[in-house]
Amino acid sequence: MRRFNPDWFDLYSGWLEYSVKKDKAYCLGCYLFRDYLENKSASDTFATKGFDTWKNPQSLREHVGLVNSFHNNALKRADCLMRQGQSIVHAFYKQDDIVKGEYRIKLNASIDCCRYLVRQGLPFRGHDESVDSANRGNFLELVKYTAGQNEVVSKVVLENAPNNNQMIRGQDYDGASNMKASCKRKDRVRDEFRKKLEEGINQGQIKTGKGLNQQLSL
Repeated sequence: MRRFNPDWFDLYSGWLEYSVKKDKAYCLGCYLFRDYLENKSASDTFATKGFDTWKNPQSLREHVGLVNSFHNNALKRADCLMRQGQSIVHAFYKQDDIVKGEYRIKLNASIDCCRYLVRQGLPFRGHDESVDSANRGNFLELVKYTAGQNEVVSKVVLENAPNNNQMIRGQDYDGASNMKASCKRKDRVRDEFRKKLEEGINQGQIKTGKGLNQQLSL
């Protein structure tokens, strides 16, 4: 045989390409990814030079090789390229972006709360910061309030943090605060904090996601 046989397209439909102008055959996968895989020379004929030894069609079969051959690895990469939305690698990258986005929301919420408490000169910690506590301290209560006003924040902070990754805790962020006061003093501190919180919201210092002048229930 002295020319390209069109029947070869049926036998090697997944990768075989033919150039009428050059009268040579090529492997699409090897052409696209030869620079990213090892043993480049093994497929150099089908990747760059072109195959034109028509009297030896068995060379096409030999080019495919074993399961882990250069050719088959190149086809795997080509398949992932064509179906990025279904590839495992793409799924990992997509999940990684989601985790980064959740962490960024959580971090921004924490920074906003810290900035407000520092500006107002308010203590961060509470005497009892357990989940069942009625008043877990200014920081956690402010985070809780912010989450209650913003659905996006509520999904990634405190007990709703993904995989129970509760990075916002009441430990070691304000060693100067002990809050071992009487019940009356606790009520007074809470009232003062409530007033300052209202002022902060009205002045735009705290982002709630719902607008201003909400009725508070701290």
